[in-house]
Amino acid sequence: MSKDILLECGENSCAECGSQLSETSSYTLDGEWESATIECLDCGELVKSTIDLIGLWEKAKSEDWEGIVIKNPNGVYEMKRSWNVLKIKCEKHKDIDFVSYEINNAGIRCESEDGIAIQITGSNSIPVKSAIDELGKCRVEVKYLNETKNKKLRMPVFSKIK
Repeated sequence: MSKDILLECGENSCAECGSQLSETSSYTLDGEWESATIECLDCGELVKSTIDLIGLWEKAKSEDWEGIVIKNPNGVYEMKRSWNVLKIKCEKHKDIDFVSYEINNAGIRCESEDGIAIQITGSNSIPVKSAIDELGKCRVEVKYLNETKNKKLRMPVFSKIK
C-alpha cells in the first residue's frame, strides 16, 4: 500500500491489477510541471512524463472521471491552497434555457423548465433577467461536474449567455 493516494479520479487504483498508485514528481520554481511519474506499486509505471500526464488527463475526461489530484510527494500538507496538491476537475458544459428567476441578495436564481437551477451573480444577472422578462427564456452555457441519476447537475455554474 502506498503512503499517498495520488489519483482521485473515478478510481485511485491501477486499472490493470487494482493496486494503489504512487507518484513522484518535480516542479519548476514557478509551480510548472517539470516531470511526473505515477506508478502502480505492483505491476509497473502508468505515467512516465508530463506528456503521459496529459494522456492520463485525456483518459480522465473520456472515461467521465470527476478529475485528478496530483500531489508532490515531498510536499508538506497545508490547510490552504497549495502547489503541493493540484486538483484538476473535468468540467462539462451544457446550454440550458432558463425560463424563470427569483431575485436575491447575490443576483438571481434561475430555473429551467426541467428544474435545473443556478445562481447568477452581479452584473451577469442583468442581461439574463432582461432576456427572461422580454423573451420568456434565456439560453445560458452552464459548467458542471456531472449529472446525477435524476438528471440534475452537480455544481452548476454560470459560464456565459448564448
